[in-house]
Amino acid sequence: PSGGATQNNGALGLIAGGGDLPRAAAAAVRASGREVFVVPLVGSAGGEWVADFAHEWLTPGEPGRILKALKSHGVTEVLLCGKVDRPKFSDMKLDAKGMLLLPKAVAAARQGDDALLRFLVGIFEDEGLKAVGVAEAAPALVCGEGPLGRVTPGEDHRADIAAAFRIVRA
Repeated sequence: PSGGATQNNGALGLIAGGGDLPRAAAAAVRASGREVFVVPLVGSAGGEWVADFAHEWLTPGEPGRILKALKSHGVTEVLLCGKVDRPKFSDMKLDAKGMLLLPKAVAAARQGDDALLRFLVGIFEDEGLKAVGVAEAAPALVCGEGPLGRVTPGEDHRADIAAAFRIVRA
């Protein structure tokens, strides 16, 4: 497909947090002709849009159940998107795999959100699923290169833009 979309015949698994992005991503992926299976996260995801897709409500502490649900729906790629508050590990409902992974999850969380996200992505990739970003899964949601409005930058503007890039890189 054009626009950077992944060439994958399997379903996309969408681990959905809150906000509008998960709904928009699911709709864009479906519009591209690909099946979507949604795992809305209890306590984070919301909205009636979830009912329009094959789905199973689960918690972040149930990675074993999440993986089983994804695989049973033919998922080959996973997209994590939407707002998810950092869980209180002491209050989290855990499945067996969640209990095994909890010490590593806590250690990753102590290193920051990026380390925790990399840890989560690693869980999916260890199970043979490819983690993708929104731009790859739903390129229709990403703006193309060039002017975003009716006004195109003139020469003076281009000089300012070039200077700004030099400053940022420095």
